[in-house]
Amino acid sequence: MAIALALSACQTAKTGSIDAKTQAPSSQSDRLIKLADDIDARGESDTAIALYQRAATMPDAKAVVFVKAGDAYMRAGYPADAAKAYQAALAKAPNDGRAMLGLGHEAASCAAFA
Repeated sequence: MAIALALSACQTAKTGSIDAKTQAPSSQSDRLIKLADDIDARGESDTAIALYQRAATMPDAKAVVFVKAGDAYMRAGYPADAAKAYQAALAKAPNDGRAMLGLGHEAASCAAFA
């Protein structure tokens, strides 16, 4: 009897512990971000940008979607749009380090070409 309880406890713990990366995205904006990330990883920045923009319009959109859009804009060669995206991220989360870094990177790249 004790062995059965121990085994069932191990089995419950094993099936109950799902890695955060393997969990399905919980919201519509999270699903769009995941899709955009996959497309962006294939080098299709313009398509990814459109999906990030769509995710940004969702009511549950977080600052991260604006940061990811800014990063994609930078890769695609649209620094002015990247700056707007990073600023939108900072409007949602004023202490977002990735947004600050992206905005600084955008400013530095524009200054290098000025």
